[in-house]
Amino acid sequence: MKNLLQTHRLAWARGVKIALDAEGIPAVVLDEYDRGGLGGLGVAGMVRVAVVNDHDLAKAQAIVARLTPPRTGPPPSTVPSCAACSAACSGSS
Repeated sequence: MKNLLQTHRLAWARGVKIALDAEGIPAVVLDEYDRGGLGGLGVAGMVRVAVVNDHDLAKAQAIVARLTPPRTGPPPSTVPSCAACSAACSGSS
């Protein structure tokens, strides 16, 4: 058994498991019921997805890469900028 990913989001972990199962890759969600970190060996609040067969790891990683949304930068600034010089301004003339 090989760990595939670790996340704070249980829904994401379960979704990945469903996608892997659909591709014929047996997988398990681990630490699902030990999310408080008390008495567990894992990181508090984290769940893991592991593939049952070691030889499926590379294919599983490719599936996760395909499912993972692209990273985005910070949201655009809401501070108005000067049309003439693009510097931040207070919005008053």
